[in-house]
Amino acid sequence: MNKIVKRIALIALSIISFSGQSQMIALKGGLNLSNINNSSVFGGVETSVTPGFHLGTTFDIPLNEMFAIETGLFATTKGYQIKESFFGLEIKSTTNILNLEMPLSFKVMFPLGDNVELYANAGGYIGVALVGVNRLTLEGFGESESDEEKIIFEEDEYGYRDYKRLDYGLTFGFGTEIKGFILGASYDLGLANISADDLTTIQNRVIKITLGYRFGWDN
Repeated sequence: MNKIVKRIALIALSIISFSGQSQMIALKGGLNLSNINNSSVFGGVETSVTPGFHLGTTFDIPLNEMFAIETGLFATTKGYQIKESFFGLEIKSTTNILNLEMPLSFKVMFPLGDNVELYANAGGYIGVALVGVNRLTLEGFGESESDEEKIIFEEDEYGYRDYKRLDYGLTFGFGTEIKGFILGASYDLGLANISADDLTTIQNRVIKITLGYRFGWDN
């Protein structure tokens, strides 16, 4: 895992160094609404959205006044919920995974006036899972009980693990920037199968609502 993390960080730093003084740095964070696309030889499982967050930095590398390359580095959560009822018991299983992620996208900007613009971007991302937890909650008959366990990413002595660490996919977004302040929305379409089970396919799906501020805005 350490090698993957170091490579992602090295690529991000290389892009920043290459772009020199031309890039504009933005701090961004916001809400994640995460779910998965899943299937198996036994049929898929019905899942629901679990909330989370993303926090990080992006760097714009201008190509001209209208186009730019955007990259950065984020801490971002992914996961899903499973809810079932069984003989009067409400059973909820929640999976939360914290990823270190680097997006790389092509960005188009549409100026609307002084220091106001709309933007749209499309590209891809690569990420690695750092830590994760599965939480199980049982409710029924006037009582509630919960338990949680850490997610296993590295194979143990028996060759078992819960999920693969590596994730990658496509990302699409749009938003507005007003005097450096950013409001945007994006969608991550996971292409990697993060399931450690050869009979199951699990791919991440994340909607992101983002607030941020861009330093170096040309006032």
